[in-house]
Amino acid sequence: MKKSFIFIISVLFFSAISMLNFTVISATSSKTYINNNIKTENEIVEMAMNNSEKLQNNEHYQKIVIKQDGKVLPDNANAKAFQYTQRIKSETDSEGITTTTYSTISVFMVDPGGGGGGGSSLPDYDSAQYRSDWDGSIGVKAVSTIYWTETNSANWYEDYIELVMVDGEWTVYDPQLWISSKNVEVRAMGNYYINSYLIHYNKTVDFYPTSGSFQYYSPTHFDFYGALTSLSYGFGVNMKCTVNRGGFSWSFEFFNSYSNNIWG
Repeated sequence: MKKSFIFIISVLFFSAISMLNFTVISATSSKTYINNNIKTENEIVEMAMNNSEKLQNNEHYQKIVIKQDGKVLPDNANAKAFQYTQRIKSETDSEGITTTTYSTISVFMVDPGGGGGGGSSLPDYDSAQYRSDWDGSIGVKAVSTIYWTETNSANWYEDYIELVMVDGEWTVYDPQLWISSKNVEVRAMGNYYINSYLIHYNKTVDFYPTSGSFQYYSPTHFDFYGALTSLSYGFGVNMKCTVNRGGFSWSFEFFNSYSNNIWG
């Protein structure tokens, strides 16, 4: 029987300009650019399997990690993580202010107890063994997506970035596995001005989904300020859960984030 994989796919879409195809929609004194080449979740996973350098060469690529029982799992252990970002659209108004919408995808794979007992082992994602095991025998899949906007004007020091929505879901395929203690953390930090005063914030909002899916958006569920891009900022979603199998359990954190400093 093939190994049971926890296949965690956190979806945030950041992408290099050179890889995009855009449609230009003209309006009176404004323009909208829409990316017509959005890669699907399966396409991104396939790209990671075939050539991970394409992900690392992405304009907004950042290294992400998986935590198991509070400890960061090293690469080539029982976990793999990838990230990819895509630009969805850009809009420029009559005053020359451009707002660009992105989403970022982070793919996390873990195999708790795959070797029997309490041990774990996951073959390299680009190995023949992994290609053989990556099929319908996936144990659990989790998907989270982050949407954010970046607003640019003529004055660079007024540019800002803002988290606008996160969504995701867990799906269990292997009847030997089940998920408990689901917790979604939406986090943001940054700086902004109010009446010439510089204000710093660092906020976390917790949610506890009762079903296998979630969707949270600003300002209904969280209300973070836009952060100045000229100073430190960061935001993301952390999917926490416990994966159970027989008499064993593992606590995981899959933190999908984007920042301009070391943050996590």
